[in-house]
Amino acid sequence: MNRLLGVPKDADSYARKLGQAMQIVNFIRDINEDRGLGRVYLPQQDLKKFGLQSENILNNPVQYEKEISELIRFEVGRYYRYQEEAKKGYEYLPHRFKVAIKTASDMYNWTARKIEANPMIVFQKKVKPQKRRVLVQGLYNLFLS
Repeated sequence: MNRLLGVPKDADSYARKLGQAMQIVNFIRDINEDRGLGRVYLPQQDLKKFGLQSENILNNPVQYEKEISELIRFEVGRYYRYQEEAKKGYEYLPHRFKVAIKTASDMYNWTARKIEANPMIVFQKKVKPQKRRVLVQGLYNLFLS
């Protein structure tokens, strides 16, 4: 995508980190939807680290609320680390692209904070910012970033 946007190759590692960060939030945010399809996309090694197996998420997540909450917060922490690295690449982006990318990133940050505050929310609803929030953040980034 960087080549299509005319962004130098020096930004590629940051773009990859941003993609990885966003994917982590997607995996977490979509846990319940994926659960309905019989899938768990969180890394197996991370599940094991918290004494979990895919079946615990698929079959009875409430029974494993403490472990799942710790796992999700661990994954959110990874997201923040990747996101912090990815931000270094913003300097390479032309302003017209930076606004959209930064706004998307800000909305992923919002989603991560909501999930971090209540990890089990992902089993109740899909955590997504409202369109109004996205618009306001986009305008903020357009004029003040």
